[in-house]
Amino acid sequence: MRAIDPYRTRRFALDADRAALLVVDAQRYFLEPGSRGRVPWARPVIARIQELGSAFRDRGRPVVMTRHAHAPDGSDGGNLAWWWGGLLREGRRSSELMPGLLPLPGEPVLAKRTYSAFLGTGLEPILRRGPVRDLVVAGVATNLCVETTVREAFCRGFRVKVAADACSAQDARLQLGSLRAMAFGFADVCLARDIIGEL
Repeated sequence: MRAIDPYRTRRFALDADRAALLVVDAQRYFLEPGSRGRVPWARPVIARIQELGSAFRDRGRPVVMTRHAHAPDGSDGGNLAWWWGGLLREGRRSSELMPGLLPLPGEPVLAKRTYSAFLGTGLEPILRRGPVRDLVVAGVATNLCVETTVREAFCRGFRVKVAADACSAQDARLQLGSLRAMAFGFADVCLARDIIGEL
């Protein structure tokens, strides 16, 4: 956080009665050794995400998860298939949520096929019904799906907090660069324990 603090343009107190937790793509694909998409620091964030989830549920606030996966034949791959040369596909073990992060009954798990958790998922209507003003975001990968989602949430009028220690990127430089960029222009970047303390 010392490396992020100089870039923290805006801090705000969480409106706990109008807050929701969004867990982005916390899937086996990013966790398992040998996976093409493995994020080395993904495993330590599981505990932080679990703590956040418990705190939001105890407060009676929504917990929403996304799961990134494409059609088995890859027909919906679009630019991601072109860019990465491969896809995370439905029906494979790698597309499942990380162990310990399963939703409770009634909690939505939204299928997504691009970096943004808003495009084609129905996320915004779920949040509007909340009603949600403040969105706390955690998940993988910080510099791709998390950051894209945070930027879009900001542009759609949500106030955003990012739990820095409940997100993970492919390496420390990408993690820090992404967190700094979000702190500067889109989100209050802080620690999970600080967010929990505001609930």
